Parts: sequence; structure tokens; C-alpha cells
Amino acid sequence: FPVTIQTNNLPTAVITNGTVTTLNSTTGTIPTLVATTLVTTGTGTAAAPAIVPTGDTNTGLFFPAADTIAASTSGTERLRIDSSGNVGIGTTSPTIVASNSKVLDIVGTLSGAVRFERTSSTNPTYGYVGATNGAVELIAQSNSPIVFSTNNTERLRIEEGGDVSIGTATALSKLHVHGNITLSNTTTATFIVTGK
Repeated sequence: FPVTIQTNNLPTAVITNGTVTTLNSTTGTIPTLVATTLVTTGTGTAAAPAIVPTGDTNTGLFFPAADTIAASTSGTERLRIDSSGNVGIGTTSPTIVASNSKVLDIVGTLSGAVRFERTSSTNPTYGYVGATNGAVELIAQSNSPIVFSTNNTERLRIEEGGDVSIGTATALSKLHVHGNITLSNTTTATFIVTGK
């Protein structure tokens, strides 16, 4: 039989067969959760998530499959983590590039799918990584160069005007290489241009 808990002579909670079937959030409070506390809920859908904030029933978390969690806003799925740990944004099936790899798969209609920003009062910069017209794009904004580094050392730079420098941070021409250049293929000899 159900057990009713009251505070201040008002019904606070009703427990039926060990399950809280009714909870009055006005007169009662949920006890503090501990590491061994198990809170269960339904699976929900993107339009009606299982876990939602008060007054916003189409935004929250739901569980579309076993070992899978997803988030929706305005009734539309926005993010999913699948059972392998792959994360999808804008897709319900994150594409796996190689076995045992974990990926972040972002699908959208804009060329700049991922935006990075460095905030600074003197030199704020931001850029995008995306794909458009069959090409992968690195897009630098705010009149900033694109820099490639390895081992915490700059190796190649594309200036905001399009000049390319290798081995130096300042290009003196359209292509400026500071160091030796080796030109070779399988049918001709190797040519090495050595700078001073």
C-alpha cells in the first residue's frame, strides 16, 4: 500500500512499492544525493527529453539507444555521445574514421564548422576549420596568419596577404624559405639549393 509523507500537515511525497510516485516540490525537497544513489528516468525523445528544466519541456537530455546520451534544444537533437564514445554535433551517427578511434563529427551547412577564438584586449584573433566544395579549409579572420607548428616550434606560416614562409616568421616574397631546399623525384637527379 502507498505511504504518504507529510510536512506541515501537507502531502509531501507518496511512496508506492518503494518508488516515489508523487512529489510535491512546493512542500517537499529531494534529499541530498550520494555516490550510491540511483536516479532513474524514462528514455525520452528529442521533442520530449527525459530530463528537462522547469517550464521548458522540449529542451534537455534523452537516451535514444543503449549506452547513448543526447541533448536537444527546441525539440531538435543537437549533440549525441554514442556507446563507443564518439561525439556527433548535427548528426545522429558520428562517423568513425578508424577502429578504436574516438571522433568529434560536426555536420553543418556552413564552411566554418568549428570556430576557435583567443580573446585579448590588444590582439583578439579567431578562425575556423571547415569543409566546402570538396576541400578542407583553415580560415583565419581578423587579419591573422595561419601558423603550423610542431614540437612547440613554428614551421610554416601563411600571412594574411597570402605570402608563405618556411623557417622564418616574416616572408620577403610570395614564398620565402629560410634554409636548404631539396627538389627530387624518381627519374631525375636531386637538386639541393643551399642558403648562406
